[in-house]
Amino acid sequence: MINEYDRANASADRQGALMRAVELMEKLRGRLDPWYVRHQATLSWGVGLLGTALSAMKAFSEIRSSLGK
Repeated sequence: MINEYDRANASADRQGALMRAVELMEKLRGRLDPWYVRHQATLSWGVGLLGTALSAMKAFSEIRSSLGK
């Protein structure tokens, strides 16, 4: 695609070559991104949930140990 842009002489040809290059990059982006980038929101939610659960467990443990004294 880049070579096509370099060989284009007319402005319209250059614009068309550039648009095709952009379309190709958009198509390839989904395949080139690692899986964790595509699922970033789910991972963030899971990490947040895990942190909340661990904090709650620590708080309950501290309350339970303070009541046992």
